[in-house]
Amino acid sequence: MRLEGDYPGKEDEFKTLVKIRPGQPYNADEVTETTKGFTDYFGNFGYAFAQVEARPEIDRANNRVSFVLAATPSRRAYVRRINIAGNNRTRDEVLRREFRQFESSWYDAEKIKLSRDRLDRRASSRTSTSKPPTCPARPTRST
Repeated sequence: MRLEGDYPGKEDEFKTLVKIRPGQPYNADEVTETTKGFTDYFGNFGYAFAQVEARPEIDRANNRVSFVLAATPSRRAYVRRINIAGNNRTRDEVLRREFRQFESSWYDAEKIKLSRDRLDRRASSRTSTSKPPTCPARPTRST
C-alpha cells in the first residue's frame, strides 16, 4: 500500500486511517472504509469534494495485490451562509449558538457533525422536558 497524490503535509496522519493490512486476504469492505475515512478526513481541512481512489497493482508472479491510494483534494470549500428552515418556536440566534461551523469559514466536516449533534440534542431535550397533561385529582389507594 502506498499513497499518491496531494496529502497536504499529513501523510503520516492518513496512514493511520488505513484499514488494509499487508498479508491479509482482499476485503472490499476494508478498501471502502479506507477510502471513506480518507475522504472524511480531507473534509476536516476544508476539502469537501476530495476524491480518493484505491487502484490495485497486481503482482501475478507472487499472487499479491497492493493498493495505491490516489488522492485529489480539489479546492477548499467555504461555508458562505447557514440557513435554518422549519424553525417556528425558537429564535435563530438561539440555534446558531449551538453551531460549531461558522459562516465565512472553510468547510469542516467534524464541526458540522458536532453542530448537528448539538442541535439534535437540543431538540430532543426540549421534547423530553415537555410534560403530559395531568389527570384530575383522584384519591390514592393505600396498599
